[in-house]
Amino acid sequence: MNWPEPRRSESPSPSDRAERDASEVERLQRENARLRDELAKRDRQIEKLERQLALLQQNSTTSSKPPSSDGLAGRPRERGRRTKSRRKPGGQPGHVGRCRAPVPPERVNHVVEVWPMVCRHCDHALPVRGRVVSGELRRHQVTELPPIQADITEYRCATVLCPRVGSRRAHRSPRMSPASSARS
Repeated sequence: MNWPEPRRSESPSPSDRAERDASEVERLQRENARLRDELAKRDRQIEKLERQLALLQQNSTTSSKPPSSDGLAGRPRERGRRTKSRRKPGGQPGHVGRCRAPVPPERVNHVVEVWPMVCRHCDHALPVRGRVVSGELRRHQVTELPPIQADITEYRCATVLCPRVGSRRAHRSPRMSPASSARS
């Protein structure tokens, strides 16, 4: 194969070299500016994509959005973070139960006696008179809070005629509570 002979150039003059260097510096400056613009454009694009990704990853567990806004798109919401256990739910064998202690009989307001009507084994009617109680009565207490009711007090303020001067004088409403400012 015939390779071309390398060209031997004469050494450029200092003015040619300075001109070539100046044009090279100018070209590099233009390229640097172009690359900076491209980098800024890509940074803006990355920031925009990150915002979009953050919005897509939001659901009712990662934001204040309601579950109905989760929709069908995206990953399904993870429900129940607990891992499966071999134990059954509820109290475990050997666990000491906790319940409210019964109130002493002197604090009970009403006592209702409950008698079985039929035998639970044979469905035979149990006698009403002459019942034979076997064992101790099982006590079951239900505590109910009384309903909250408004306590309404009406003040009737009279207007009286003064016998001496003849002017009318009305009694002012008592100021017992902040709500007493409502006059009728």
